[in-house]
Amino acid sequence: YKGAKVWKKGVGILTAPQYLFVAYGPDSLHIEAFIKYALLPGVYIGEMGITGFFGAAPKGILRSRVTQLENYIASLWQNAQPSPWNGQPR
Repeated sequence: YKGAKVWKKGVGILTAPQYLFVAYGPDSLHIEAFIKYALLPGVYIGEMGITGFFGAAPKGILRSRVTQLENYIASLWQNAQPSPWNGQPR
């Protein structure tokens, strides 16, 4: 999407397509999520973030996906941290 690799769900026939973009570096993680704004079914003119009342149903679904991704990444990070006891009992 616009030169970046994104996760996309939906083609926009009945619901707005959902997009998820993840960028990361050695000490950072950036997640963007948005849905396309429809003028008519299948005719999109812009993007909407995942907050706000307008388009609440598809935004809620995408917001839950972002939360799941954040929780998954946090669990991976926690499991990768070395133990402060280095395998020794307390």
